[in-house]
Amino acid sequence: MKAIGLLRQEQASALNIEIRDPGARLRKGVAPALPFSQSPLTFMAGKAVAGNSGSSLAPYRDYRGIEVLGSWIWDDNLHIGMATEIDLNEALEPYHHARKRMVMVVGMIVFLALLFEAVLAFANRRYSRELEERSRILAQSQRISGAGSWVWTPVTGEMWLSVECYHLLELSPEEFTPSPEAFSSLFSGWSGEPLRELLDKLAASGGAMELETLYEGKDGAVRHFSIQGETRHPEDDPRHMVIGSVLDITERKEKEKALKLHQDHLEELLQQRAGDLVRMNQELKEFAYVASHDLKSPLRSAASLAGWLAEDYSDKLDKEGIDYIDQLLAQIDYMNKLIEGVLEYSSVDKSARRIAKLDSGKAASMVIDRMDKGDNTQITIEGQMPDVLYDDIQFTQTLQNLLDNAVKHMDKPDGKVAISCKDAGESWEFCVSDNGPGIEKEHYERIFRIFQRLKKGKSIDNTGIGLALVKKIVQSNGGKVWLESAPGEGSRFYFSVPKKPVSPHEYSQDNVI
Repeated sequence: MKAIGLLRQEQASALNIEIRDPGARLRKGVAPALPFSQSPLTFMAGKAVAGNSGSSLAPYRDYRGIEVLGSWIWDDNLHIGMATEIDLNEALEPYHHARKRMVMVVGMIVFLALLFEAVLAFANRRYSRELEERSRILAQSQRISGAGSWVWTPVTGEMWLSVECYHLLELSPEEFTPSPEAFSSLFSGWSGEPLRELLDKLAASGGAMELETLYEGKDGAVRHFSIQGETRHPEDDPRHMVIGSVLDITERKEKEKALKLHQDHLEELLQQRAGDLVRMNQELKEFAYVASHDLKSPLRSAASLAGWLAEDYSDKLDKEGIDYIDQLLAQIDYMNKLIEGVLEYSSVDKSARRIAKLDSGKAASMVIDRMDKGDNTQITIEGQMPDVLYDDIQFTQTLQNLLDNAVKHMDKPDGKVAISCKDAGESWEFCVSDNGPGIEKEHYERIFRIFQRLKKGKSIDNTGIGLALVKKIVQSNGGKVWLESAPGEGSRFYFSVPKKPVSPHEYSQDNVI
């Protein structure tokens, strides 16, 4: 930029001002292209001295050959004028800078737009792939489950079936155009309202449905189908849709049919078994009658004959003969005990129980008092004994047989047997313990079976019925019976008495351990 200061001709100045055009060419001794009087700077100086102000927007070349713009101004307050030149590039530098910034901003906007479009395209491709993958998974899931899906828009009347739905129905989109009427006409065998009427109800009032029907395929095979539907209202869409599924339940129906046949067969077997039990029970009662009359009668006769023989021929029999008669009478007595035990065992009938409040301590004392305890066994009652709801005869039979078992097998000169009871929550837990020989664990279940005895031989004191009778009585009253024992450590026989008596049909074999 070049500037010169000017004064008017009539104004005096202390400075000696010389107006020149100090170009490089003058310094080199080269004459300017134009006279000073015709140079643009001289022209602008003249304008300024004349009191004018202005500028030249038409660029021109100065002495350097560089394009410049000129401007002049006169200031009346200072009484001085000024003329100046500025390089065109320097004058237009703000514009060029602004244009560059504008180009950069526009370029950035274009770049961001292109980048956004690329990201959007990538997202669309990814979403499309995910959608395709989900559609493939859905179709595969439907094939695995044997289910197809359908959608009906009542407002437009449009209906759509999934690929698996076409597959189940053995149809193709080319040969079947889905509609509520056409879809409903495919099925038959409704147990309720027709499908078309149900679809109309869903379209009108919403809700859900689930129906089973029959479908006849192209090969004539009839299959069972389950059709489900539910009304849905998509967001931001005033139109509602009915969405449903079609499921082939033929295999399930066949299994249900087979299960029903099996259940019918089981019920038939149960009825047959119940009849057999009734018959066996009747036979057992008849046997008990025969045992009480027909079997005891010859035993009484045999006992009488043996007694007469011992009395009438005692002087003719030697000691060995008398021993034989004593053994015969003992065996007759043993046979009587067996018959009486079998009668007791067979008479344990749940329906015949007389449940009443019973003082278990008093009942135990009565059993102890009338027992033959021998000379080497002491029986005691330990602790408090509760009142129970039980049949008094069956409770007495249970204690009697457990105490008899302990006394008969006692092998100690100072035998001790104790009766105790404790509260076990919903039942009372009674215990008969002894310091006898004990029992090996492998025989725990065996000793509760009828006619089972651990000691082999001709013992006439043990019929093998007592513990079996205990088991049956306790079981019939809804309790459990078990023992704890070991050889040489005595035995503890337990039986439980429910605080709430069971009805005659509420117990099972599982109550016995």
